[in-house]
Amino acid sequence: MYTATLKLSFSYERDISYASSTQLGLSYGNIETSALDESGEQIYGKATFTSYGGGLIFGGKFIFNDMAVLDVYLGPSFSSGETDVLYGEEGHFAHFDIATGLLTGLSFRAGIAIGFAF
Repeated sequence: MYTATLKLSFSYERDISYASSTQLGLSYGNIETSALDESGEQIYGKATFTSYGGGLIFGGKFIFNDMAVLDVYLGPSFSSGETDVLYGEEGHFAHFDIATGLLTGLSFRAGIAIGFAF
């Protein structure tokens, strides 16, 4: 089995005030996998999953005792993806757009991060 992974992300964060900020992010991911025999030759085919997306989040920061930090954030995001599959001895090819609501389209991203202030 051979697997290669590539993940790129870019984020820009801007403070609105001491306790709040906004962040713009873009991401790209690619995973490729194939089955190999003992000599390293591809035998069963290859599959590639590609995803991309972006979003804008707004958040607040709370500092406790000048040590602990609690960040909360919420904002819209958009993501999409596709899968390419090469299979069989004749090299059949199939292309799929991932059409599940969990992985594509407009959604909202929310989260909490806990850390140390320094």
